[in-house]
Amino acid sequence: METHFDAEVAAAYEAHYGKPLETDEPTATKAWIKAMALNAPLLTDSDSAAGEAVGAKGQAEPFLGLVSTAKFRDNAPDGLQLGLCAGMEPFSGWMYPGFGVVSTKSKSPNAARLFLRFLMTEEGIGPQTLDGKISSNTEVPIHADEPSGVGSILDEMMPYSSASALSDFDLRQDWQDFWRVNYTR
Repeated sequence: METHFDAEVAAAYEAHYGKPLETDEPTATKAWIKAMALNAPLLTDSDSAAGEAVGAKGQAEPFLGLVSTAKFRDNAPDGLQLGLCAGMEPFSGWMYPGFGVVSTKSKSPNAARLFLRFLMTEEGIGPQTLDGKISSNTEVPIHADEPSGVGSILDEMMPYSSASALSDFDLRQDWQDFWRVNYTR
């Protein structure tokens, strides 16, 4: 987010508060992460736990949770009431790809390549699109029965840019440390 969308984070702050962001942090993204950490959000160990917490029926003041669209499959069978937060700025959510790789030590690299190619087809990814996963292949449509409705707000989602994947990985520990020093319980 910081690498590709920091200007959008700053613009969203200004649009919401009517004044430019003033912060001691070097970027708007760092200011946002710090502010979120200082609000002491409830941390869970899984999307399932987060979905159950935010989607439980009967809450007088339901709260926000960060969960995969796959959790929306639990609305009907588990009685959850998960919904999308459409219209948020700068993004209503984020998308990230699943990467397929073939080991250099694979005994069957061509079979692995064929399997990855299959997964990029509608037939290959189809069983996963039913619960909200979106194919990286833009030719594969979102499943008609996908329960979250995310297809109607794709233009509001922050896309992941794999161009910075290596630096993102290298910076992961720095971001985790930044979160930990600012998170209050």
